[in-house]
Amino acid sequence: MSKLYSRQYERSRIELVRKLNLSKLRFQVQNRRLILDKYLFICYPKCTTCQKAKKWLDDNGIAYEQRNIKEENPTIEELNNWWKRCTVPARKLFNTSGLMYKSLGLKDKLSIMSEEEQLSLLATDGMLVKRPLLVSEEKVLIGFKETEWEKLK
Repeated sequence: MSKLYSRQYERSRIELVRKLNLSKLRFQVQNRRLILDKYLFICYPKCTTCQKAKKWLDDNGIAYEQRNIKEENPTIEELNNWWKRCTVPARKLFNTSGLMYKSLGLKDKLSIMSEEEQLSLLATDGMLVKRPLLVSEEKVLIGFKETEWEKLK
């Protein structure tokens, strides 16, 4: 790529960032395309861990779209997709400290359920799902572990 073309490309990229007001969004350039790194942040706003995670995202200038897990619980398709990307057993997606988990006695039942049955059960109520979830095209982070989230920077 010539220096002239490179400068013009850089100027047009900066203008685009300004026009779209993307100053807080992280971005990268791949194959001459501007790729925005925007995450889907799935949380329960009353959960203190979710509040800490949200504060961490804001403090680190990471762009996200927030979704309330109680009002809009994940579908079976979403859960299946995320589960495949995070490479953990389906039982790790359960909120084991939640009231619903305990009242249904899932501690003993999960071991005899297939992973498909577990995902179907998770899709019935968002409060069964461990939170927060941070979803991107490449990965899914379950729960808020600051050391893992630091890798997003």
